[in-house]
This record gives sequence, C-alpha cells and structure tokens, in this order.
Amino acid sequence: MPNLCVQCFLPLDEDSVVCARCGAPVSDSPAGAEPLPPVRPANIPANALDGINGWLILPAIGLAFSPVAMLFHIGMNVFVMVQSSYGFVTAKNPALAVLLRTEIILDIVLIAIVFVLNYLFWAKKKIFPKALIALLSVNLLLGIGDHLATVAVMPGADRTNGMILVSRAIVIAAIWIPYFLKSERVRQTFIH
Repeated sequence: MPNLCVQCFLPLDEDSVVCARCGAPVSDSPAGAEPLPPVRPANIPANALDGINGWLILPAIGLAFSPVAMLFHIGMNVFVMVQSSYGFVTAKNPALAVLLRTEIILDIVLIAIVFVLNYLFWAKKKIFPKALIALLSVNLLLGIGDHLATVAVMPGADRTNGMILVSRAIVIAAIWIPYFLKSERVRQTFIH
C-alpha cells in the first residue's frame, strides 16, 4: 500500500519528507512499521478537489476570451481615432485624445498580463490565485478611474456604459476574490 499524505491524500514517494502538494510533513514511523492509512470520508475521492473542475471552469473561460474582448476594445478606440472627425473633436477637447491613447496603452498592458495569467493558470502555478486577485483589484480601480476620467473629459456624455462596466468589475471582484482566497479546490489545484 503506497504512503499517502495525511492532509491531502496524495501518494508520497518513499523518500519524501514533506508532501509535494500541500507541504505537510511526512510522519516519522519506525523502520519497517506499516503506516496507518489516512482517514478520508468514503464518499470523497482522493483527487476530488484538484484540477480545473467545478467553479474553476468559469475563470478558465474568462481567461481564454479576455484577450479577444480587449483586442475588440482596442479596435474600437483605434477606429474612433482614424475617423475624419477625430482631429476636429480633439482640437476642441485635447483631453479626449489623451484618454483614448491611455486606454489603448492600458489595454495592451492588460492583454500581456492576461497572457501571463493564462500560463500561470494552465500550469497550475501556486502564484496564480494571488496574481488573479491583484489583476481583479487593479481592473476595478482602472474601471473606476476610467469612468471618472471619461466623466471629467466629456461631462455631457451618457454615463450608463461606464457605470455598467464599473458595476460589473465590482461584482466580479466580489465573487472571485473571496473564492480564490477561501476555496479548497484552488488550494489543491495551484500547487506548482
């Protein structure tokens, strides 16, 4: 019978000192003694909570499609900038040109970050949950800042779209930050 970790039930190598998944120390048993099997509820398989399953499917889908959505947003901003009326509008309101360029630059940076997050996610890197929480927090702050800047630059513009984007960022952060902080599946999946 193979040695199993007493905390996460991962099969252990013969010479393991700590569990490779959860870091729990391997108990020192007298030489030749048969270790006691770990106690695990019978209805829960040993690997029930590791892997990209359960609620982790939703962040997987979001990470996969985020670069496409961001490229679309960049395309919309570039389209506005190449219109014949762009020079006329920005001559009257130079801050609008700065706002559009800033959005494009930030979107490019965010696309690069999302590609890194995709790698961390699929490689199941231990740093992924913290990196995603940081991105969700920064995304929320950038969304609020972008909305406030848009209102300041274009005071008469419709604010509905900006409020929807900020509200969506708040809801996403409110759901996923606690999940990635508390989830046992997250702890058992991102171990490398």
